[in-house]
Amino acid sequence: MATLQEQVAESVESSGLRGSSLIVAVSGGPDSLSLLHCLRSLQESLNLRLHVAHIDHGLRYTSYQDAEVVRQLAKELGLHCTVVSVTVGSGSPEAAARDARYAALAKIAVDQDATAVAVGHTLNDQAETVLLHIVRGSGLTGLRAMSVLSDLSMDNGKGLKIFRHLLRVTRSKTVAFCDELGLDPIHDHTNLDTTIPRNFLRIEAIPLLETLNPKLVEGLSRLTDSASSDLDYIQSQ
Repeated sequence: MATLQEQVAESVESSGLRGSSLIVAVSGGPDSLSLLHCLRSLQESLNLRLHVAHIDHGLRYTSYQDAEVVRQLAKELGLHCTVVSVTVGSGSPEAAARDARYAALAKIAVDQDATAVAVGHTLNDQAETVLLHIVRGSGLTGLRAMSVLSDLSMDNGKGLKIFRHLLRVTRSKTVAFCDELGLDPIHDHTNLDTTIPRNFLRIEAIPLLETLNPKLVEGLSRLTDSASSDLDYIQSQ
């Protein structure tokens, strides 16, 4: 079985990003920590230029501490780091936070003349996303969910890409990777709030559905692959 570094390396190569300048979005959780350490270990062999970015949403009174942890980690790895505080707008807290985050990341990418923003979305995030889309009554586009490489659809991010290196990797693998390296990820207690739809799916719904299919996450990944192939064919016609 390929190591996490090997999977990330393959993802970089297949996406044509060898030799690129990447903004690595790091929250401090196990997924983004794994991504950062993998990319740092591959930096020379793949000729990558890395810049760490941390977005402080200000939704927790201790969030400034997360920013300092990430800043120190980047320093230890010999990487520059930009920390940006954003104001989360009204509406759905998750959607508003996402929009503010990506707008800030796009600005950092433009300032650093980067090609793409690397984020730590995993196979589990993909499963949660496609289930959210199904519940809302999605068509093929929603069933495709996230792609490894896609456009950063922000007004200030034209021409930029989002790179999801870990989209074929389970969350348990990133946790195990952090354990192997002795890393101490930040655990955001707001991820336990089941009034947030994504958290409800992760904590309540998916474990229940896994009693019907223990390989649910992998099965939903196959669904997104199938929907993506169908959509590509339809669009080509």
